[in-house]
Amino acid sequence: MAEKTMWDMLSATAVTADYVATRYNLHPQVVLPEQATKNQIVHTGDDGSDEVISLDDDTVFYLTLQWPKGLSPSDAGTIFDLWHDVSKANGIARTWYFTHPKDGKDYTVRFNGPMTRGYAQGTFQLIEQISIKVKGRAPEL
Repeated sequence: MAEKTMWDMLSATAVTADYVATRYNLHPQVVLPEQATKNQIVHTGDDGSDEVISLDDDTVFYLTLQWPKGLSPSDAGTIFDLWHDVSKANGIARTWYFTHPKDGKDYTVRFNGPMTRGYAQGTFQLIEQISIKVKGRAPEL
């Protein structure tokens, strides 16, 4: 069987982001393994049997990007601004374009949680990790 990527598992129909001004290439130091899940619910009976209900057939991917050695203040500021700006990502509310650092493909994503950052050498530049949810393939340029 041929090698498959996250790109291959997503619908070929492009997903337009809410914020389209920039395609972000965030250059993480570590990309943790992709997490894939399906929108399914398992009901376990008294006899131990399982009934699985599939709410849809699409796969949902999550990525965690890490910067254990810290970021430049400029890169940390870019991520911080993207997360906070109501016209950009607005926390987890809005989607944006992201270039995957390993496969080079463009995806439409949203943040998948809160933003945490800390101090290093007197300035905010420690965003150690972010989690993003992949909504689909980004449109071609």
